[in-house]
Amino acid sequence: MAFQTTINPHNLLNRVSPVIVTGCHRSGTSVLTRILNGSGVLMGSRQSVNNEDLYFQFWNDYLFEVNNLTWYKPGEIKNLGVFQLNAHSSRRMHRLEYPSLTRRLSLLKMWGWKDPRNTFTLPLWLKIFPGAKVLLIRRNGMDVAMSLHSRNRSIEDPGNGIEELNSIKNCFNIWISYEIQLRKMESQFKDQILAFKYEDFISQNSDLLENIQSFLGRKLSKKHLGRLKENKRKVYPEDLLSVAKESDLMKEFGYL
Repeated sequence: MAFQTTINPHNLLNRVSPVIVTGCHRSGTSVLTRILNGSGVLMGSRQSVNNEDLYFQFWNDYLFEVNNLTWYKPGEIKNLGVFQLNAHSSRRMHRLEYPSLTRRLSLLKMWGWKDPRNTFTLPLWLKIFPGAKVLLIRRNGMDVAMSLHSRNRSIEDPGNGIEELNSIKNCFNIWISYEIQLRKMESQFKDQILAFKYEDFISQNSDLLENIQSFLGRKLSKKHLGRLKENKRKVYPEDLLSVAKESDLMKEFGYL
């Protein structure tokens, strides 16, 4: 569909193109965002505990809500509701302060935000920010499923957990939903997207790091990269292994 927005083409937000980080939940988007922050890329003046910029988090929340979607039951964004993005109207609509954005951007060469739901809202954001650079990080679907499942079970109050995530197969299928959409985005916006594996990033693959730095036109902080730690190998339960073995995406990405 053709997205219509009230964005002002002369606004500073358009003149300084952002870095958009996306990927399925539990795939390393937060780790990547912390590295970018440490490398001088403003990934949000105010961030959530998951390193998501509150301004863009609000709009992704809103777009999912008006389309009756959730992060664990995602889908196509068809209804834009009252969506618009400019310095004045958006602030009036949600009353969320985004302090000193224009002043900060005027001092920076690079800014951006992270949100796994960008996977589904990316066509809209690239309509607004046509010069944006997208970093797409993907992870072994079995590791994603186990992380989602474990996090849900660790919630202190069982009533606050998500029932669908009590099934590790459902957790794996969330990964499938995101990866199917991400493959579409890679095909549609291939010149603007750099896709890579979490496993290569966390091990500091030298070729990958060079590709990321070349793509961004910015060096990554060696100090912050030095804090990366490889994950221990996991023992996967049989029910997860069985559903993963049926996934063409797992084979395509070399995880089987």
